[in-house]
Amino acid sequence: MVRAPARTCPNLSRLFDECEPDLLAALLGSKIFQRFEWLDQYGFNSEGTGSPIDPSKMLNNEKKDRLAPLEAQAARISKMASNRGEYVLEGLARTKLEQGRAKELLTQRDRLARSLWTFVHEHGLFEAAENGLDLRLYRRYDKH
Repeated sequence: MVRAPARTCPNLSRLFDECEPDLLAALLGSKIFQRFEWLDQYGFNSEGTGSPIDPSKMLNNEKKDRLAPLEAQAARISKMASNRGEYVLEGLARTKLEQGRAKELLTQRDRLARSLWTFVHEHGLFEAAENGLDLRLYRRYDKH
């Protein structure tokens, strides 16, 4: 049976399709994923450098249970790329980051790239924005 990566891991597939390779390499080489030794065969190391990403190879070769932790983090990044997530992220970036870092974040090409950049380079800010978004959604009774 042929696997459909977009169905198996929709958020991870979206990241691979829409984001820049250097940001993806930084994500997959980050501290969060260091314990996954199987990622080494795809050319990522702790510095976030390595061979060019071949997402189709990884998504087709690995099983869903092995990709689940990557998909969970990709879902968090995608959630912050929504309209509401971007609003919270930009507000926190303008107030909490240095002007140069905030400018670097806000000049990323789209919402998904801004969300991924924050996850990779300013993880504390990403988590604060995620908590703020969850709090807003809970208070408005949008999602529980």
